Amino acid sequence: MRALCLGCSPSSVSAVREILSNLWPGADVDEAEDLVTGFGYLVWTPPDVVFVANDSSWSPSLTEAIGEVRSNALGHPLVALVGAYGDGDTVRISALDAGADDCIEKTESPDRAEAKVLAMVRRTQRLQAAFRQAS
Repeated sequence: MRALCLGCSPSSVSAVREILSNLWPGADVDEAEDLVTGFGYLVWTPPDVVFVANDSSWSPSLTEAIGEVRSNALGHPLVALVGAYGDGDTVRISALDAGADDCIEKTESPDRAEAKVLAMVRRTQRLQAAFRQAS
């Protein structure tokens, strides 16, 4: 299992590593602080799942980053890491509208976050298998 964390703070990267290591021991997590580096990972070492946050000092908003990644990573599950700060559902809805497959709150329980990631990866694997079979 390989994941890409785009625009994630060290604490968010640690949380992703914890989630993935519980599901897939030995999972690789690459970090990209900007979109250019992130696109390099998408091309040269394609991840199985992409996590996007706006934790670092990069310029695009979370929804802009998700839109850019979605346009270049159509087959990857895309998870938006959102804070639990007073944005209510606005940030989550915007992230989903921009192309995220799901949102995980940074304060979400590890069990629930793991279940969400596992479900997204399973759905993607089923779709990819069906596409290969149809080709």
